[in-house]
Amino acid sequence: MNEFPIEPLLTALDADLELAKAKLEQIYRLLNKFFQCSGFSDPEELAQEVVYRVTVSLSRGAKIVAADASSYFLGFAINVRREQWKKLKNRKTQETDAAVDVPATQRSFGDLTEAEMKILLQECIRGLDAAERELLLSYYTYGREWLCRKMGQSPAYITLKVYRIREKIRRLLNLTKK
Repeated sequence: MNEFPIEPLLTALDADLELAKAKLEQIYRLLNKFFQCSGFSDPEELAQEVVYRVTVSLSRGAKIVAADASSYFLGFAINVRREQWKKLKNRKTQETDAAVDVPATQRSFGDLTEAEMKILLQECIRGLDAAERELLLSYYTYGREWLCRKMGQSPAYITLKVYRIREKIRRLLNLTKK
């Protein structure tokens, strides 16, 4: 915790230096517990990141306006947690993409070749009604925002409709047991 100057932080917490240090230690333990309960393997490092960000913010002229300083720190902690989850999600997506990147000669569904898979997928798409086919094609051709404007629906509605259509295709492919 002493890797950066914390004087602006201590001053913002309390005029009495000893009381400020005690408050900072209490906040640090709270942040550590927050990240521990969020399931991160390095809660101390993330707690230090929050303290650092608050210190930088205070050195730039920000003020702790919350009645309890810990709630101010928790606001920063929530942002750090969100960033960490996003990093984990991106890392998992990259790992999944790498795992999916299989040479064309090895791609198959069961014992089907790539050409046979395309035919199977076309047959499944024919199993959709015309409105479902049009919605799916428009979604992947023009995007969700365009569909929202065209249909006058919310993004959540469009996403749900596409999800249900994709689930129907999976059922037609016998990939799910619904």
